[in-house]
Amino acid sequence: MKRRPHPNCVGSCVTTLGIALVLLSGCTSHIRAQVQDLMADRKYASLGGWQNVSLEGESLVEAVRESTALVLRNFESVSIGVDSEEFNIEAITHMDRPGFGSAVPVSTDGYFLTAGHVVRDASSLTLVLFRRREDGSPELQTIAARVVWKGNRRGKPGSANLDPDIAVIHANTSPIRSFAITREPPKTHDPIIVSGWPLQHFKAFDGGARLAAGRILSVDRHNPDGSSPAASFFRHNAPLVSGDSGGPVLNRKGNLIGINSTGRVSLSVWQRIRIALGFQPSRSETIMYFNSAIMLDRHWLQELMEEDREARNCPTKIKYRNTQSGTS
Repeated sequence: MKRRPHPNCVGSCVTTLGIALVLLSGCTSHIRAQVQDLMADRKYASLGGWQNVSLEGESLVEAVRESTALVLRNFESVSIGVDSEEFNIEAITHMDRPGFGSAVPVSTDGYFLTAGHVVRDASSLTLVLFRRREDGSPELQTIAARVVWKGNRRGKPGSANLDPDIAVIHANTSPIRSFAITREPPKTHDPIIVSGWPLQHFKAFDGGARLAAGRILSVDRHNPDGSSPAASFFRHNAPLVSGDSGGPVLNRKGNLIGINSTGRVSLSVWQRIRIALGFQPSRSETIMYFNSAIMLDRHWLQELMEEDREARNCPTKIKYRNTQSGTS
């Protein structure tokens, strides 16, 4: 004979569930902030084993940190200040939908890749570039940028009319260090390093963007029939926070394999309740998360940049670095 649950037990369960639902629905922003802080703390810890990797005789970590640009969307004026301890930014906007993200240079004459949603509905774009003065001290330079091309919508790999969440932008800047786009497609379990400008988590300025490391979880290839370019889509588990969108994903050779697009953190109900009640997740606590990244077809991208140079009456040919040997 099947035993029925005691009425008091049912009432307690319903009450507990109701309290949980109220906590989860009312504290979403608090939970998100706590998870963001946890991911920010895990960034530095993830870099073990990368500090000694070099790129053309220079630390890869420092090269990526100093070459990642900050992108500001729909800000009328931007003022940047840097001293030995802090990075300060003052920005004024009276425009709709201001935002920020990251970008990475893919040519020496000012072409950058970023996420499409970073530059969506952009009336104005400002790039913030890291520079070093002659005495070695850091400075940040602001420069106007424009959108050359961007995907118009998001979708899942395999969909018929997918436009990837990626954009090409350009700024008239002096020659800059750029990263070579890999000729080798990414593979599952490959180690990667990522970079970005999470402004809410800048506690001190130590020379550029914030980095993290992880591994590739899965890879998909999209070959469209329409006007969208071919692209690689992959997931990875490097910890990311808000502001890392548009930042680069590189392999251990220092070659660019993708641009960060979106991230997802998966919490259990009890983890959400604990955070909503004010308990911060510990650094050792297991939290499942993964991020999506995209890379445009290398040949398509180079043709796009050449067409844009011709449209700007800039016939100068840019010499691309050989992505297999790593030389210019």
